[in-house]
This record gives sequence, structure tokens and C-alpha cells, in this order.
Amino acid sequence: MIRQSSPPRAANRARLSRRTPAKPHPAAQPRSLETPPNSKRSCWAALAILALFAAGFWQFALLDIVATPAGERVNNGRDATFFAVHINPYYTFSEDFHLYVVRAKRILDRGWTDSPLASRPNEKASYAAPLQAALGMVAAQTDGKPVPYTAFMFAVLGTAWCALFLAARRWLPTSVSTRSILVAVLITVLFESLGGLTNRELEYAQWPVHRGLRLSTMAWTSPLVLAVSLAATSLLFDRRKYRSTAIALGLMLLVLAASDNWAFVTAFGTTGIVASILAAMALFVGCRRERLENGWKSVALLAVALGIVAAIHLVLGGAMTEDALVRGGMGKAWLSIPEPPDAPAFWGPVRRYCWTLVAMLGVVCIRLRIAGSRDDRQASASVALQPPDRQRLRILASGAVPVAAVLVLVPTLFLFVGMEQYHAFQFIWRAEYCIAFAVVLLASEFVKLALRHYAATPRIARRWEIAATLLVVVPLLGYHNYRIYRFVTRTAASEFFLTEDEEHLRDWLRSQPADHVRSLATASHELNYLCAYWTNADLLLPEGFPYHNAGSDEEIENRMTDLLRLYRATPDAWRTFNLHGHSDDQWSWHESRLRSAREGYSYYLMHRAHSIRGHTDPFDWARAPCENEKGTTALVAELRRREDRSRKTAAQLRHGTPIAAVEMVDRIARKLVERPGTPPRPDVIVVDEVSRALGNPDFRGYRRAFAHGMLEAWIRDDVVATETQSALLSGCHCWLVQQ
Repeated sequence: MIRQSSPPRAANRARLSRRTPAKPHPAAQPRSLETPPNSKRSCWAALAILALFAAGFWQFALLDIVATPAGERVNNGRDATFFAVHINPYYTFSEDFHLYVVRAKRILDRGWTDSPLASRPNEKASYAAPLQAALGMVAAQTDGKPVPYTAFMFAVLGTAWCALFLAARRWLPTSVSTRSILVAVLITVLFESLGGLTNRELEYAQWPVHRGLRLSTMAWTSPLVLAVSLAATSLLFDRRKYRSTAIALGLMLLVLAASDNWAFVTAFGTTGIVASILAAMALFVGCRRERLENGWKSVALLAVALGIVAAIHLVLGGAMTEDALVRGGMGKAWLSIPEPPDAPAFWGPVRRYCWTLVAMLGVVCIRLRIAGSRDDRQASASVALQPPDRQRLRILASGAVPVAAVLVLVPTLFLFVGMEQYHAFQFIWRAEYCIAFAVVLLASEFVKLALRHYAATPRIARRWEIAATLLVVVPLLGYHNYRIYRFVTRTAASEFFLTEDEEHLRDWLRSQPADHVRSLATASHELNYLCAYWTNADLLLPEGFPYHNAGSDEEIENRMTDLLRLYRATPDAWRTFNLHGHSDDQWSWHESRLRSAREGYSYYLMHRAHSIRGHTDPFDWARAPCENEKGTTALVAELRRREDRSRKTAAQLRHGTPIAAVEMVDRIARKLVERPGTPPRPDVIVVDEVSRALGNPDFRGYRRAFAHGMLEAWIRDDVVATETQSALLSGCHCWLVQQ
């Protein structure tokens, strides 16, 4: 019997392979690197990095050291202060002083009145923006000194940035890397928009030096708006914790309602859009009963929160009169503008953002398939389209929903409520903020997934991810501090100062008893705001900003007429004094403080009310070559003067803003003639170059109590006599008691 030989092993393997198909190599899947302990450490490290970035503003505490010599400063001052007064060149810093800090200081002294700069008949209590006023009260305690004010702003910025990070960590999926959130938060709070990434202007781009130091929206309410968007959009994807999320949304909306109107309306609209989508989902998409019930419960809670917050916001601003609203750029009078917001200025950016969202949606639908084996170091990749990834779609929604809210809010306010065209950008800026966060977060998540796919082990992937994060954070930290340093040493050190005359006037006013300075008159808006901060006196010069004066336009014109009588100004002198060179701001500060005041006088009296007559045509004045160095206040002033010159040509003939200012000046001039009256007799009269350009007061019954340089202060004789008599009577009383 012959024994049959066995087939070779290779043949056996071939037969087996025909019977059982070969198992393909498993596709490489991203490995989760965030264990609970590591997640906590990552969060604490991210918070520490955010605090480190906020600490860069401590460079402002060095202003007294790096300040240029007094002879080389723009305003020739001595003591540094953040509460400088010209709107330009100080722009947002002084605007905070005008709009927020002064009001907060007057509230501390005079209570919550609707006209805190001066008493008026039948005045009401005005609780508009109480939280913003509270922050201003804290800022007022620093008295503008660099070190305490820097500490205050460091606390505001550090708290806002860390709160945004925690909100993103709370309402984004747990699979989103903590390091990705950190990078997205840093780039968003520093650049504030996608356009800010390419803007190379050092001091005047969207940067915390420019807006972050403000007590207003860009300092801390924009991060809060983004937090509202993250919380609201999370309900579209996960409603397991809808109660806590709805409560948090209500509290954040309440904070915004008590601080800033534009941020509140943006967040309110964003939450309303989400509630509408949830209602539609509950009606048409919900299949399971549990999902349907949670959907309606979420909608009900959001509706209740929105209703309560809207009612509170309405009550807080109840003292705003119609004229005050118009001066703020809102109200029925603005409905008379027949055209929608300027097409290239508003709809152009909105279209760009919509295309950005479309591109992001395409990225969300891209699936990167990676196959191979990590063990054999073999991998292959392919790109395909898929239904939108749920996690990426959730990130995209945080930027898309605010844009949808802006597209609803701006036409609604413009057509049915009445709104100045410029205010549309208040919503654009906040939509930019949310879009920038979503774009950066998506980009960072794609980098993270690529690193985790191709890394051999989770440990190596973690190291690569940390290295990539540091590669972004470390240069950004250096650039961030470099920009602040340049601003502090070049601009702030030479321009954030009071004049020597103003410093002496401040010290003299603060040394006077309260009974000596119960009422005060000055023709300079600059000194008016300073005296509002230094004293508790009624101010004769009216200011048109709505939070500072809830009176009518007629009251403002009458008070201005009384002030002109005090300075014995003639109608011709008053007409000649107003230049109407720029109806929005002061831009001639570097030429003459007097010229700067004369150009912006109408704006301070009526704020934005004159703009109701129209706006100038778009003018490409920013692209023309400039003589001044980039990133300086002189450059900004030069650009604005070019815009001013364009207004004096055909644009001025077509639009009525300067014409409205001229008409107001003429009405006041006629009142000087047609309604003669007795000039007021305030306790203190301040005389400076602005008032001398109008006329010379009748100082009979006054004595000069202060003089330094160009400034004088005259005090009424009977006030001094009354004070002397009170002191004598008090001394006699003490003597009698001792006897």
C-alpha cells in the first residue's frame, strides 16, 4: 500500500482562503485621549493660560514709569490717568469715561435719576444698565490710577475669558478636545473676527487694547453672547439637561439685559431662533414620545425665560423718553428713513458670513476615511461626502444661529422699531465673534483628529496634540504682549494724560466744600465731563447722550441758550463758533483743543439725533496713502479728516446731517434774541479757551478763586460769605458750649 503524500502548506492555505474570506485590516479609529483625570488637568491648565494672557494688561500699570517727558506729550500733562477725556485720540477709553464711569460716579452721589448730570423738573428714576453702572462704580474707585485700574480690567477680562472657556467646555460635546477649545477661545477673544486675523494695524485693529479695555460690550459681553449661543444650540442636539440649560440661559440673558442693549438683543434673538427650531422639531421631526415631550418642555422653559427677561429689560429702560431714544439712534423717528441698511456696509458682510457658513457646512459633510494598521505602520486615506457629522454640526450651529438672528433682528428693528443704520454693525460685530469661534474650533478639531489617526500610540498622539497647541499658544502670547507693549509705550504713555491745568483744576474742585460747588458752568464738553467726575454739582452745559440726559431736545436747546447768556455770547459768535466740520466726533485734537471742541460741539449736544437726516456716501478714503505712521492716533485723525473733506463736497449736499446741525445752531441763536432772559448764576464758572471763543461772562458778584495756565474758576461771593458766616456761627456755638 502506497502512502499518499500530504499537499504542501501553501496549497492548504490557498484552499482555506477560498473557503473563508480574508479579514481586512481594521480601519484606524481615533482614540479617545481625554481620561477624566487628564480632562481636569487640561481644564486647569487652560484656565491658567487664559489668566496668563489677561495678565498681559498689567503692562498698563507701568504707565507712570514709561511715560514720555511732559514736553513731548500730546496734552502736556504730568500724572497718568485712564480717564482721559477727548473721544479722539483716546477713542474707546474716553468713551467709557463719558458714557459709563461718569454716570456711575454720579449715581453714587445723586442716586438713580434719569438725568444724572443735572437736576430737572419731574425727573424719574432710571435703572438702565444697572450692572454696567455697578462696574463703573468699581472703576470709579480706582480714580484712574494705572495700577488699580489695571487690576480692575485684569479681573474683568480674566473672568470673562475663563467663563467663556468653561461655558464651551460645559455645552460642547465631551469628545471635543479641551485644547481645541482653548485655542478657539484665545483666537476669538484676541482677534474677535476672521477679518481681525489679517488686520495688521497694531493699536486700532480689533484687539483688547482697542476694545478689551472698555467697560462696555467688547470687554466681556461678547464672550457672554457666545456662551448664550453655545448653551442655546446645545438644546438642539441634547436635551437631557434642558432644565439647567434653560435656567443658565435665563440668568445670562438677565445679566446682558442689565448691562448692554446690543449684546442683550443679539443673545435674545439667538435664543428665540433656537426656541423656534425646537418647536418645529417637536412638531415635524420628533418621532418618539420622550423626544417630543422634552422638545416642548424646552420650548416652554425658553419662552418663559425670554418673557421674564424681556419684561425686566423694558422696566429698566422705562425712563427713556422718545427724544432720548432718538439721540441714541433708536425710536419711531428713525422709521422715516426710506432705505434699508446700506448695502455694501451691512449686507456685504452678511453675505460673506453666509458663504463662510456654507463652506463650513461642506467641511462638516466631509468624511476622512483612514484604513490600515497602526501595528504594521500602514495607512491609506480617502475623502468622501456623508451626512453632516453631529458633533461638527453642533459646533457650526454656534456660529450659524447668531447670523440667523442678525438677519431677522436688523430688518425687524429697522422697519418696525426704527434704528440708525450704523447700529446694524453692533449686531455684525457679535455675529463675527461667534463665527470666528466656530471656524477656529472646527479647524482645531480637524487637526486633532488627523494627529490621533496617524499617531502610533495614544501617548504619542497626546504629545503631538500638546505640541501643536503650544505651537499656537506660545507665539500668540508673545504677539499679544508685543502689541500691548507697543500701545503702552507709543500711544498711552504720551497721550493718556490730563493737562497740567486740568490736574490743578481737579485738585482745587475736590478741595472745595460741597456747598461751594452746588452748580457749575463751563462751555467745554471736555471740562464738563471732568467736572461731572470731580464734583457733585448740577452742570449747566447739557449733554445729549441718552443715559446722561433723558430730557427733550427742546430742554437741551433752552439750557444751551441759558449758558450762552451766561457767557454773554452773541448770535453771530455762536454761529461762527460751530464749525460743523465733523458731526460725529472730534478729530482736530492735534491741531488745537479749541478747534477740536468746535468741530464736535453739535454731536455732544444732540448725540446721534442729527444723523437721522442721512449719512454720507461710501468713500474710499482709507486706502489713500497716509503721511502718518501706521498704528498711531495721528493716522486715525488723518483718515477721519479725509472723510470730513468728502462730506464737504457733493456728499454734504445730498445728505442732511450737517444741515440738521446748522438748523439747531440757528434755533438757539434765535432764542438768544427772541427770548431774552436773566442769565443763570451758578456757584462756579469755569473759563477756558472754549468759553473765551464764545464770550466773556459778567463776573460782578464773583471772585476769581483759581487760575492756572489757560483755566480760571470764579466762585460766587455770596456762597463764600455764607460759608464764612456758617463757620463763624459754628465757632461761636462751640465757644458758648465751652463756657
